[in-house]
Amino acid sequence: MMEKRIASTKQAANKLGMPVRVFLQLREDPSFPKPVLGTLHHLWWDLKAIEQYLDNKTKARAESTDYDSIVRKRLANYGGVQSEICR
Repeated sequence: MMEKRIASTKQAANKLGMPVRVFLQLREDPSFPKPVLGTLHHLWWDLKAIEQYLDNKTKARAESTDYDSIVRKRLANYGGVQSEICR
């Protein structure tokens, strides 16, 4: 079964294991991927592009597509959500 690639803001945040508020803060980075579809209140995101962005920011290599373990590993290696946002 193919994994879903496009997600709403809430779904993308949940898939990446972070609160929506943190996801929205990440969006402020000019290099963060732009939404692929949407209106003012309903944005749709490319999960693969976001994962590549996070990989480039943290220099982490995903060993699987288990996003919960990937995010936990990043947070353990780089000190927490706040430091992840500041990168």
